[in-house]
Amino acid sequence: MKTGCIKLFDKLIVVLLGATGLFAGCKIGEIDNPMDEYGVPPAEYGTPHALYEINGTVTDAATLEPVRNIRVVRPWYWDVAPPEFGDTTYTDEAGKYHFEFGDFPKPNKDYQLRFTDIDGEENGTYGFKTIEGEFTKQDQVEEGKGWYGGKFVKTQDVALDEPMVGPMYGVPSTPFQP
Repeated sequence: MKTGCIKLFDKLIVVLLGATGLFAGCKIGEIDNPMDEYGVPPAEYGTPHALYEINGTVTDAATLEPVRNIRVVRPWYWDVAPPEFGDTTYTDEAGKYHFEFGDFPKPNKDYQLRFTDIDGEENGTYGFKTIEGEFTKQDQVEEGKGWYGGKFVKTQDVALDEPMVGPMYGVPSTPFQP
């Protein structure tokens, strides 16, 4: 008898807690637009986000020819992280690169790109280059709705120079000889 009462009490508590969550979670009949154009009820959760795209061509500054095998890094947190932490891509045979990423929508979202020659003298030797830019309202190609802030596309072409060799100061070092 005692266990039967406890089981009944447990079932009653489960039903009451379940009903409380159901009725507190949504207000049926008070939604202005119960379905969107796809027949899906509106979501009450999410994070504001926007899509960003950067593409461009890397060329030789002197010849204007495309440069292949250049590492292009878009640092995640370029003001605090080392340069190797971030999204990385490489230029193709036509010198083209491409990034797509999502992030919080900001009025003027800034970015940084770092270009590094990694293949030695295989296709010429080029210096390291860092550029900074920002996405503006003119770069928006798709309007946002709700949590979605839209899509922004930026073309960023870059010309790389040969590395600078500066003057050497001091006495050139010599190997140690005992």
